[in-house]
Amino acid sequence: MRSRLRGMYRLASVSRIRQSVFQGLNKLKQLKLNSNRITNVSRALLCDLVGLGRLFLMQNEISTLESGMFRDLVQLELLRLDENKLSHIVAGTFAGLSNLKEMSLSDNEIHTVDDDAFSDLVKLEYLYFFGNNSTEIDKEISDLPLNVTSYYRKSSYHRKYLSVYILV
Repeated sequence: MRSRLRGMYRLASVSRIRQSVFQGLNKLKQLKLNSNRITNVSRALLCDLVGLGRLFLMQNEISTLESGMFRDLVQLELLRLDENKLSHIVAGTFAGLSNLKEMSLSDNEIHTVDDDAFSDLVKLEYLYFFGNNSTEIDKEISDLPLNVTSYYRKSSYHRKYLSVYILV
């Protein structure tokens, strides 16, 4: 059974996850924890997932992200945190995610992003941020790479995302 878990792992309708549940799953490539009632995710929960490439935490009740919680996920390329209850992104939250290419923080309640909150995201190409309390992130203040395409609102007509600005 453990060999089947190397590719994907999916839980449903959970609110709390034991910290040892992912222990030894260092070859897991994708983890989907969408549509649950999860309120907290810690670094201790994620620390063994060093081979993880895609992490989906959408549609939960996560209100805070601890600084450095993703530090061990050095292979992560996609992070989806849409539709949670995040309000503040603190500096160091995404520390260690130097391979992250795409991240979505859409449809949260984010009104504050600390300086240097995105400073480790050197390979980030796409940031989805629509549906939050702020309209835009200042790339210079937040240390986003200048090549990041940031999306702040949805187009209902084309069903695609409109870019507020693109810097190349």
